[in-house]
Amino acid sequence: MADHNPLNSLTVSPQVAQARKHNWRRPAVEVAWLMRLFQEHLRSETARCVTNGVRLEIIGRRDRLGAGLLRVVEAAEVATAGGGRLLLRIAIERSRSWGNVDPDG
Repeated sequence: MADHNPLNSLTVSPQVAQARKHNWRRPAVEVAWLMRLFQEHLRSETARCVTNGVRLEIIGRRDRLGAGLLRVVEAAEVATAGGGRLLLRIAIERSRSWGNVDPDG
């Protein structure tokens, strides 16, 4: 059977419109935990993306990410740059009230 994938790109966002206002008021400790979880998943799933031809692109306010998470984001994008089966965009947006939270602490 031929490998047929009618979907060539997908953009996902961890926020739902109704929850944005609430998400922006989360305590800094919770935000740091969520960013750490995101960082760990990027690290653990990058190899699977490479294997499956998925190119990752993280879009949004990178200037608000901590240095450790930013390094992982950039490394994942570089590692998956050759993926040609699917472009997976992960949309991030962080409120000013979250500040610059680095999950590495």
